[in-house]
Amino acid sequence: MISEIVEFSLMDCKISNKKQDVDLDKESIFGQRFLNDETRVFEYNAWDDVDWPDEKEKEIKNTIELQQSHPVDDKIVADLLDTPNKQWETFYLSHGNKFFMNRKWVIREFSELFSENSATDGPIRILDVGCGVGNTTIPIIQATNDSNLFIYCCDYSKKAVELLRSDKRVPANRCHPFVWDITENTDQVPEESLDYILCVFVLSAIAPCRLKLAILNLVRLLKPGGILMVKDYGRYDLTQLRFKRDRFIDENFYRRGDGTFVSYFTTEELHALFAQVGLERIQNIMEKRLVNKRKLLKLCCEVAKYRPLLLKLYKQRSVSNYLLKTWPNITCDEALFLLYEFTFGRLGMKRDGNDHQVKSSFVMDVCAAPGMKTTHLAALMKNKGKIFAFDRNAERLNLLQKMSKNANARIIQAQCIDFLQVDINKFTQVEYALVDPPCSGSGMVKRGEFFDEFEQPNTERIKSLANLQAMILKHALRLPSLRRLVYSTCSINWAENEGVIFEVLEDVGISDRNYTSEIFAFSHRLGISELDHESIVKALTNKSFFERKDVEEGALYPQPSMDEEVHIMKNESNEDLREKGEVIFRHILLSYLRAHWPLAPEEFIIAVAMHLASSEVLAQIINHLGIQHLVRTGEFPPSEETLQTALLALLASIDVAKARNFIRNFVLPPAGEQPWVALDLASQNALLRIWKVLDEPRVFPFKCENVYELRFEKAQKANHSLMDIVAVDTDVGLYSPEELAQDPLDPVDMTRFYQKKVNPELGLPHRKRLRHMFSYGSIMRRPRRSMVKPQPHNI
Repeated sequence: MISEIVEFSLMDCKISNKKQDVDLDKESIFGQRFLNDETRVFEYNAWDDVDWPDEKEKEIKNTIELQQSHPVDDKIVADLLDTPNKQWETFYLSHGNKFFMNRKWVIREFSELFSENSATDGPIRILDVGCGVGNTTIPIIQATNDSNLFIYCCDYSKKAVELLRSDKRVPANRCHPFVWDITENTDQVPEESLDYILCVFVLSAIAPCRLKLAILNLVRLLKPGGILMVKDYGRYDLTQLRFKRDRFIDENFYRRGDGTFVSYFTTEELHALFAQVGLERIQNIMEKRLVNKRKLLKLCCEVAKYRPLLLKLYKQRSVSNYLLKTWPNITCDEALFLLYEFTFGRLGMKRDGNDHQVKSSFVMDVCAAPGMKTTHLAALMKNKGKIFAFDRNAERLNLLQKMSKNANARIIQAQCIDFLQVDINKFTQVEYALVDPPCSGSGMVKRGEFFDEFEQPNTERIKSLANLQAMILKHALRLPSLRRLVYSTCSINWAENEGVIFEVLEDVGISDRNYTSEIFAFSHRLGISELDHESIVKALTNKSFFERKDVEEGALYPQPSMDEEVHIMKNESNEDLREKGEVIFRHILLSYLRAHWPLAPEEFIIAVAMHLASSEVLAQIINHLGIQHLVRTGEFPPSEETLQTALLALLASIDVAKARNFIRNFVLPPAGEQPWVALDLASQNALLRIWKVLDEPRVFPFKCENVYELRFEKAQKANHSLMDIVAVDTDVGLYSPEELAQDPLDPVDMTRFYQKKVNPELGLPHRKRLRHMFSYGSIMRRPRRSMVKPQPHNI
């Protein structure tokens, strides 16, 4: 983070230097945290006056060049320049006074306002430029309580000024809010009447072409000897480096997402700008602040969220005794991390992983009575959300209501009505539906009411039921917001099962819910829209899958064959692709880890890679992509091995470049955003801390993405070169990859082991933060279905 603090006056120049050594045990405020002892880098989240390494300067240069290659359209810029106040008006209409926090630090950073030397013969008059809703004005008023101080405050936005005037903390006799564009003249403040003018993050919001005019208008209001105080964004602030495409307007001048402007300055630029209008410098400093993300380094972002609760847990004698007995030298932070993993981490994700789509949802049970499936749904939903239950039989519906009452299922809303008469357009919130229509019951034991003595079904009865089932299913599939529907019967007859499905899928209105459409949507979900249909189907087809050929088309019931082999059509399976997919997965994963941790021992790399490729991690990826809904297999539900084979076969079906992107997007997400990588990142960070690698941020050296994909091998060779350097000091008795890969992977033991065994040369470890993105190709070439994130459907 970089910011400028500037004080200019109409009188003689005074220079002061605020930097001084501070006792960290007594002072912890920003502006007084100086890193004199590097071993204390983890004491705070940020340190003041820290210079960047050369590697960071190179990264900044490339980042700015990338921003400049995707500028904002000229027409958009022209519109924004013509109506800058419109953007701020929209901002305050949307956020009101709930966006910015009060700037209490102005009392410390602009202490001249409150010193005894600031007293004059008359009242002290201050102008707060860009006051907004009073985030600077109110702290000054509350800190002074002095009727000798009067504050003018102005802003672009009428809405902001109205909110400030209505604030009870702003006394009318000490404050005068008004609307003013400082690039124009005003009659609200007399010329040469102000002692101080505050511009806190104001000049950066003005277009550079109008900046000099704005400063001239402010200077005219200052008394001789008055002071202009400015705090604003410094060049290469983190907010500048985070801008992506379509944000760059001109050199160091950008457009934010809400349409407002922001500029970034150097001390030299501001000095030249103020000197042109006759101001003399009192103080002009740039604050450089190192943000080391202590919470991410020491634990992870989620651990910090639950820190108070984890501390209470850690203080329990039984817990602390167990941890100290297992790890005698464990620190408090290491203990909190391990407690997080046990309570909120992987185990928690595994426990609740299948519930998140069901809880608090709106579900429709179209033929609900007598209520066994309905109450089971309510239990799955933890009594949250709403279940609309329909049945036309009043007697059976009474049974449902009694069962719901006994089960305390409060979310069930039962209604006695024929589902075909229900206006489904009124149920726009329903996303899930259960269709278990009346059927012959031929799949139930001792259910023979529709069968004669020769075990032959009643043909007319089955045809009538199949027709009713198809009508109900079609009606349910037309729910406006439907995401998933389950169709079930208690029948073994083809006409009531496959026959109904085939008839429904022939309906033009719902034909896009077939398997071909889902495969098309799945390719976009992978971010590989050009992958052909046959390749995906083959990768998702298990060797146990076959298509039924033992019934005639339109048959009412199964017709078993004496020679099953003749009537079963085997499909091309993914069995031959698994081995190739494993090789690709292992190669890319190891290359990625070696490139990002060039100083880590090979055993450590292999251990983390094996942990990332564990069954638990692959299961998370499979659930995220919805492979379990698309895999073609004879098993139900699909086994873990079947799903993993399908995932690896998908990797083998695409070229290496796309496989790299797939692994980066789905296997290696951004640090701290997926609990199942927190353990490995914590191992890395603890290891780096022990090695005293303190540089921040730690980024991949070949950061340009288009170059990055071509330099895996180069980075891998560089890693091997570094390994040769440290090999002399490396004990040959290190853990074997098999020992390190044992589950669970203990970050505490591992880091302490390498602290004793390995003494690598200090360097810059690197990590590239990734962003999960969907890429659908040209908007003109894709159908409407791919305009939204696809959702899996099964019938």
